[in-house]
Amino acid sequence: MSNQITGTVKAITQPVQRGTTVIQTVAVELPSQSQYPEIAVVEFVGKRYEKLKEKLDQLKIGQKVDIGFNYNGREYQGKWFGGLSGWKLFTQDGYQQQTPQQQVPPATGTPASF
Repeated sequence: MSNQITGTVKAITQPVQRGTTVIQTVAVELPSQSQYPEIAVVEFVGKRYEKLKEKLDQLKIGQKVDIGFNYNGREYQGKWFGGLSGWKLFTQDGYQQQTPQQQVPPATGTPASF
């Protein structure tokens, strides 16, 4: 099952090595009418982390993102744990696999007045 969330980056962890796997976590605040913010924590693990490493390195707090993810759940010693595993990352500045050569350079000079 795959899903997508859209929100604002609230926190980004440093990549962590667990055995042979690298994990990086991104916390995203979701739009809500609630008094309390709704935060989704998405993990980018292993091959998915490696594929999106460049984009994850460029993320900034406050940036708007769309993240494709899968739910995952597992049982450990009689307790159940769940999480969100990210597999796609869109930012305001483009698609997940965009390379520096494909990016549009920033505009220079002063904007035209109307």
